[in-house]
Amino acid sequence: MKSNKRLILVGVAAFLLFLIVQTPAHLIFGLVANNLPLKVYGVNGSVWNGEIEQINVGRESITGVQWSLHPSHLLMGRVAADISASLGQRRINAYAARSIGGDIVLKNVSGRIDAQTLLGLLKIPALQLGGEFNFNLQSVVLDGKTPLEAQGRVLWSDASSRFPQRLELGTLSAIVSTTDKGIQAELKDGGNGPLELNGDLTLTQKGDYDFNGVFASREGAQSMLGRSLNMMGRPNREGKVSVKNKGNLSALGF
Repeated sequence: MKSNKRLILVGVAAFLLFLIVQTPAHLIFGLVANNLPLKVYGVNGSVWNGEIEQINVGRESITGVQWSLHPSHLLMGRVAADISASLGQRRINAYAARSIGGDIVLKNVSGRIDAQTLLGLLKIPALQLGGEFNFNLQSVVLDGKTPLEAQGRVLWSDASSRFPQRLELGTLSAIVSTTDKGIQAELKDGGNGPLELNGDLTLTQKGDYDFNGVFASREGAQSMLGRSLNMMGRPNREGKVSVKNKGNLSALGF
């Protein structure tokens, strides 16, 4: 008898799951649209496989958002899907899931995004950056806006600062890993660009960050980049400037 009841419950759960994943996606978004901090246009397909033509986040637009749900994860109390989206002419792909504890889990995050577009999505209007970020992250775990874990590599190609004056920086990279101290990023330059960089950034689960880095201009201390770096600190005999900074992401608006 108990075995039959279990089979019935499994059957009912499977049927309800089938109904959920076959529900037209526009019906679901219609129910929650007024509570979303963004504007959504052109919802097509089902909850299982669907597409959003455009999402407006502030002044930035994300287009061609596609997802493919993993229904089996719903039986374990988790929502997971393969997602891809376009930002300008660039495409980003990732596996995204929400854990039972509420954390957002991202895996196999790959793609490119214009630097200024990324700042717009993060709502950091004070900075003006040029170049392109290339992501190749094996995993990222987020608690709201705060990263808890991360593993992978981020490359900033044709990096530049555009305000108050344009400064070419070259190619910069970050090798990201997670240790018992938190997320750690090893920051380096490409080896032949205008900016010489060697630094380390640590971010704890409470949002506390600790940065230690050494900067220098390969164009010389009297170049525009060299003079800008001198404003960050006093250069040593080799013309290198050491920078140390601690704080919390909340003070930066995150």
